[in-house]
Amino acid sequence: MNFKKIISIFIAFLIILQLGLPSWTVFAADAPSAYQTFNKNLSKELNSYIKKSGGTITLEYRDLTSSEEFNLNSNKMMSAASTIKLPLAMYIMELAANKKINLNEKLTYKRHHYYGGSGVIQFQKVGSKYTIRDLVQKSMIHSDNIAFIMLREKVGRQNFVNYMKKIGGKYAYPNGKNMTSSNDLVIYANHLYHFSQKNELGKELVGYLKKTDFNTTIPKGIKGAETAHKVGMIPMSKIYNDVGIIYDTNPFALAIMTNNIEYKKSQKVIADIAAIVHKHHKTKNKALFVKAKGAAAVFEKPTGTLVQVASLSKGETYKVSAHKGNMYEILFGGKKVYIKKSDVTSYAKTDVDFLKNSLKKNGVIKARTKVTIKKSASENSKIIAMLNKGQTINVDSMKGDYYKVEIGQRISYVHKNQADLQFTNSIKQFEIKKDNSLLYKKVKDQYIKIGTLNKGQVFLRLTETGNYHVIQYGSSKAFVAKSSTLPVLSTKISGTTSQTQSEGTIKLQNDTQVYSSSKDTASTLATINKEETIGYLSISGEWYKINIAGRIGYVKIQDLELE
Repeated sequence: MNFKKIISIFIAFLIILQLGLPSWTVFAADAPSAYQTFNKNLSKELNSYIKKSGGTITLEYRDLTSSEEFNLNSNKMMSAASTIKLPLAMYIMELAANKKINLNEKLTYKRHHYYGGSGVIQFQKVGSKYTIRDLVQKSMIHSDNIAFIMLREKVGRQNFVNYMKKIGGKYAYPNGKNMTSSNDLVIYANHLYHFSQKNELGKELVGYLKKTDFNTTIPKGIKGAETAHKVGMIPMSKIYNDVGIIYDTNPFALAIMTNNIEYKKSQKVIADIAAIVHKHHKTKNKALFVKAKGAAAVFEKPTGTLVQVASLSKGETYKVSAHKGNMYEILFGGKKVYIKKSDVTSYAKTDVDFLKNSLKKNGVIKARTKVTIKKSASENSKIIAMLNKGQTINVDSMKGDYYKVEIGQRISYVHKNQADLQFTNSIKQFEIKKDNSLLYKKVKDQYIKIGTLNKGQVFLRLTETGNYHVIQYGSSKAFVAKSSTLPVLSTKISGTTSQTQSEGTIKLQNDTQVYSSSKDTASTLATINKEETIGYLSISGEWYKINIAGRIGYVKIQDLELE
């Protein structure tokens, strides 16, 4: 390769960088998301199937938990047929929910309402009366044409058109024609899904759709999930449509519209397409990792009143521990918390390092203010999450001035100045936070002062009772108020001992200091009051060794007398 060619390649490379194309490291970090894979794989299989089936087919899919979408010519205007009955039934139920229509009001079947085709009212006498609720039921279960006409007359055609446009429908009787699109139908299904989540009349309508007489299309193709759907067909015109809510583990809406496919075959085509979509939907929702689209809110529960406890940083990746409806569950400092699927992108693979096993719970910290959780134990480290004031998370250990925690199965860190370690059963050490903190013995449920412990000293605790630590005191027990101490996650304490068996007992003649060693440079651990007694472990020169809160303390022989 000559020099000019090398220069040309180098210049081309620089131009690519100027254009802002992703670097190779970004490609390595961002493996294809489950959603991207879903689109690619679904599109490939559907196009292959449709090519063989022939006819005109449009489709729209929407994941009702994450709002992810897939469409195939979904904005193409096509004949609505009886799918137009779905938004009318929704309009009626919403009017009833707002007390603007009485579902128990009776309407009379009149001669001008007559229309053949599907339905049961056409076989009844003109003059028969039906409640509005009964007409809604018949229009959904039996796709009754006369029921639809009577209901539309009741609310007014233009009011119905306005309603469809208000909730997002683009084709609401354009030029007076009964037309719609797959996109419009999914908009209606999505609206119904959310209406049914908060209103009993919405649930009632969904119940009718689950009982429809026509189940040779979407429900036939989807196994193991209940479907609430509305079909629309004109056999002589080779039109068959279906729109539904599929109550899978992660519910989704699906609209499939067909034209120029023979009537019987069209039903199989819709069922087959539904099966293909469902297969890829299930694969997509097995996502193992998620990346925050923005500052994603973290909630303490997946349902009910959502209380935010933390947030995830934009662009950071976390491991999913479970799927909970429209939420992902992740582990946040040892706790199960929840993020909205719509706030993150799902991934099947990632090169971020995750823990194979969760960190140990060796302590709990409580946020003093809004806490920054960092990628590494350094001031300039990247922030991967935030913890709200007053919230608690589990701690594994300390690394310098940082608590080691786990967020989304990633090791991360919280500076000790931003959170307070709490006393829990796993905390075995405490530090005296003020001078002359009182040491007690218990006599007939009364706490009696027997001495003091010195500020800055760290001791071992056996357990706790109420507001007190229980400590070893010679061969017996003593007590220290929690309020005068700070929890210590883990620190190296010199001269610890587990020995409790005393060789004898000593009685102090004066208020006596307990030292950390027998050297002149020893620090003072405690002061024990005059006349108090304590068991000693052994004698070493002019010193008696004692066990004081799990540490070896030294008391001068001249300060005491043997018992």
